Amino acid sequence: MSNDTQLADLSDALIVAGIPILTLRRTSPTSATPVYDSSATQAQKIAGDALVAGWDWSAAAQQAADDARQPESANLRNTAAAAITTNDAFLAIATPTAAQIEAQVQALTRQNTSIIQYLLTQVS
Repeated sequence: MSNDTQLADLSDALIVAGIPILTLRRTSPTSATPVYDSSATQAQKIAGDALVAGWDWSAAAQQAADDARQPESANLRNTAAAAITTNDAFLAIATPTAAQIEAQVQALTRQNTSIIQYLLTQVS
């Protein structure tokens, strides 16, 4: 996630909390300083500073925010991760049986069909 998106998410959180801000200034990769509107009370500034200080700048938190905005991306990523796990497990078998090979061919066919269907939705 870009720095702009991180700042926008934090700005949105401050606004939702009812804290009047003009902007946020990035002070480091993991912090920002709010520029409060002149109407902000001292209590709102304290609450805003606390929210900013407790903001989770981690990649995992940012990924979760992206997933919440675009659940289809999270689903696609989870499905792909599961497919890779299945494929890796098959490749780790030194001498697969005919049944294991058949199961893997079926799994790959399902995976490829899903990919093709996804691609078709993107181009139409």
